[in-house]
Amino acid sequence: MFRFVISRQTTRCISRLMRKCPEVNSNTLAVMPHYFSSVSAQNRHKLPGTFHEVQFQGQQVRTYSSSYTDLSYEQFLSLLESKDIQLFDVREPEECRTTGVIPSAVNIPLGTVPEAFQKPPEEFRESYGVEKPGKDDANIVFSCLGGVRSRRALNAVTELGFKNARHYIGGWEEWQMRQKSQH
Repeated sequence: MFRFVISRQTTRCISRLMRKCPEVNSNTLAVMPHYFSSVSAQNRHKLPGTFHEVQFQGQQVRTYSSSYTDLSYEQFLSLLESKDIQLFDVREPEECRTTGVIPSAVNIPLGTVPEAFQKPPEEFRESYGVEKPGKDDANIVFSCLGGVRSRRALNAVTELGFKNARHYIGGWEEWQMRQKSQH
């Protein structure tokens, strides 16, 4: 049996809530608004998003993503394998050095994303060693540790006119876990 949550961020919030408030448990969570436990298998296909299976507190959980901008691991892997991706890791450089980075990712810390994406193409190339993405490019992807900062970067560049940019919701944490489990 699956329980449904809206996103990885929601999963983390629920986990923190359960640790801090003993009266919150799986039974009380079932009545939360937008908690997808009431969505029957026959009706899931009617929702305008996709479900992703993950482990949460030792249980198999299906997360829900309602947006084109949210890439699952499988979608992200497909882009990486096609080599048609402009991947930007928005963590701090020290964090990237200590934990590692997804292959082909270019580090642009979150705090500098708006400034970076407003640079002229030549200056962008000099600063980051790659061509500046075009506003209509559909292969711009942001990642971070677990999807929070990449969502903020996505929001920032969307406001600058990069309407087709996306982010990998699993981030480095999921990438590393999945890569280890394959070897």
